[in-house]
Amino acid sequence: MKEKHDKEYFSKLLSGRGDSVVCAINGDLLKVHIHTNGPQAVIKSFEKFGTKILMKIDDLFETPEFSRLKARKHPDYAVVAFAYGAGTAALFERLGADAAFPLPEGHVPTEEELKNLLGSYLGGNLVVYSASREIEEKIKSIRWWDHYENLLVVECRGLASAFFRLASSMFDGSYKDFRKSLNILKKIKTAEFSFKGGPNLEAQIEAALSPTNLKGRSTIVVFGGKGIKQETVDALSLYFANRDDVEFSYFPGGQERPLVIVGAM
Repeated sequence: MKEKHDKEYFSKLLSGRGDSVVCAINGDLLKVHIHTNGPQAVIKSFEKFGTKILMKIDDLFETPEFSRLKARKHPDYAVVAFAYGAGTAALFERLGADAAFPLPEGHVPTEEELKNLLGSYLGGNLVVYSASREIEEKIKSIRWWDHYENLLVVECRGLASAFFRLASSMFDGSYKDFRKSLNILKKIKTAEFSFKGGPNLEAQIEAALSPTNLKGRSTIVVFGGKGIKQETVDALSLYFANRDDVEFSYFPGGQERPLVIVGAM
């Protein structure tokens, strides 16, 4: 390094550009590890800090997620989902996605990166669900500008909608059958609420999930984020056990946000 900073400085610099970020400093030597869809851009932005001694780039598109996409579950189409947190991604696969990719909080791949990720599947029938509105819009743009008529983006607009639309999708027929069932998904109305937990958790829940806010929605799903305490999960379970007006489920989502509560009709 010719320009010295501590490792927290470099970690902050990499925030939002990928995940699994690790920075270490030993004397004048800086070591950086990151999972990113734009490695060349990251490398270029670090050139001003010193001289590169060693660089290693592995193609993480050849991951178990991508392998599962190649072994698709559906007869004439593939289903891809983008989710926040590894736990939520695993749940999305159990709900029917061939592959669900966990997103780093705040990171949005470019259109070119998305096309690279989806690769040859853009040449066949492909259905995409996304908990990220930004990714959803970019995939719609890819469909429009590159004329991928066989690329179907299920309009989700967030985690709540992505979960309930995926859970309500019927994948037991052909791609043509699936397209016919889309009108059912469009009728699903969802809402999303975020909480931090803590001693006033019950008050937060009661304020947000009042009958006025729920507007008749009766299914509640909670995705626990990183570092959520078991006492918080227990408090949630106890709270909803005493409410007979809603159906409650909890999943360890693993997203950066500590707690997300989702409501749907």
